[in-house]
Amino acid sequence: MFDWLRNRRNPVRERWALDTPLFRWDERGRDVFTIGNSYCGFLCLGGTGSGKSSVTARMLALSMLSAGYGGLVLSVKRELPVWQEYCRMTQRVADLRVVDHTCRDCAFNFLDELVTYQGGDVGLTENIVSLFMEIGSIGSRHGGSKGDAQGDNQFFHLATKELLRNLISLLILATGRVSIPDLCRLVSVLPRTPDNVASAKWRESNWCFQLLHALDTQPKPPSQQHDYEAILNYICYGFPNLAPRTQSSIAATFSGMADLFQRGLLHQLHSQGTSLSPRAIDNGAVIVLDLPLKTYGDVGLYCQLVWKMMTQNYLERRPVDANTTPAFIFIDEAQFFASQQADALFASTCRASRVANVLISQSVSGFETAFGSGAMGKALAEQLFANLSTKVIHATSDNGTAEWASNLIGKNYRLLGNSSCSQGPGGVDWAAMAGIGPSSQQTSSGFSESLQYDVEPSEFAYLRTGGLENGLLVDGIAIRSGRPFQCTGKTWMPVTFSQQ
Repeated sequence: MFDWLRNRRNPVRERWALDTPLFRWDERGRDVFTIGNSYCGFLCLGGTGSGKSSVTARMLALSMLSAGYGGLVLSVKRELPVWQEYCRMTQRVADLRVVDHTCRDCAFNFLDELVTYQGGDVGLTENIVSLFMEIGSIGSRHGGSKGDAQGDNQFFHLATKELLRNLISLLILATGRVSIPDLCRLVSVLPRTPDNVASAKWRESNWCFQLLHALDTQPKPPSQQHDYEAILNYICYGFPNLAPRTQSSIAATFSGMADLFQRGLLHQLHSQGTSLSPRAIDNGAVIVLDLPLKTYGDVGLYCQLVWKMMTQNYLERRPVDANTTPAFIFIDEAQFFASQQADALFASTCRASRVANVLISQSVSGFETAFGSGAMGKALAEQLFANLSTKVIHATSDNGTAEWASNLIGKNYRLLGNSSCSQGPGGVDWAAMAGIGPSSQQTSSGFSESLQYDVEPSEFAYLRTGGLENGLLVDGIAIRSGRPFQCTGKTWMPVTFSQQ
């Protein structure tokens, strides 16, 4: 009759329970970083040589691998040897998957995969459009172009989205699939003048009109009939009536994004079949993108952006239960891959999908610059950082990062003492100094309250950075939202880790 009580006292513990510790912040173990904490986002900042990669990033990576996470690793410099060692140390070598220039067992046709993810879900077309535009925006920013959509740039940005929206919808409705070569072919055969549309001979030999005709003869539900009419209006009336230079500019904007995927390494990796996809993460795969920007430039950037955004898309769509494999997206020098809107949104919702979003960078200014500088860039960076609940700041000489961290830690009122002494009339009082007469000096003292930083910005420059000269010790300030550390009673605490 007491079985219910025994079961209550000894519940079956989940393998990946939210309160399972991954590592401990202090030697006494009073404060821990748990699996649940990892799902709330992690940001690590510090200057070059501060120890953020050799200590904090390493500790976090090893703890997640040991716990059985699958995940995705992006790289600016070559990270594969590091993660090979991590997998060896945690007995995860069999789970390591490498995407590199050999294209061996790592092809990923992301457009086919996106169609498979969503099937006939509402919003498929718009998601593909957004994927293309975001990749193009980050790629142009990396290449030195302005990433903001203002003035003429805004017009061509919107016009290119309209072009993509209609062509992708046409391909999906008429053929059930979409590919970059087909999109490029469609752009090249679009009618450029109303005379093209009116010519029966031209229509008979044009692939775009063949697709329209096939779609016209298919039975369609009301929603698809509406989409078909919008596509028909754009292709037959909207685009042909644009000025020739405008048509060429819109087509060129799309071609600039799509051309890299039609040749060389990106074509082999992303425009053919699929032998590896983000789905493998559910089985514990650790996918390392060994196409560092330092070596592969734009090709490496575009490939990694495809993987990053598709992995985010898939992980937030997968069904989640107690047995769902935890996942991580681990990005060093994360500002190079930062998305103005998608990253903050993903960081705010990935907890429900059991995803640890780990961003590592040198400074907050790197993100602000990536997001467009100025007030907007700062606001977007703050929006992203607000959704990363755990932050570790290592030694930095960047004033912006130090002040941001000090403001995040906060201020408190402190009592400051003061005193003053003034000489009376008549100059130096020699009698008083000799002890044979009363003093004519006037003195005063007191205390005042002043709002002061708990950690002054200048203190971040003095944190230890490891190496033999520091006894292999690395200092940092850990900050977490919502729950004070037991060691300090505050939402921040100084931490020290060993590089051994």
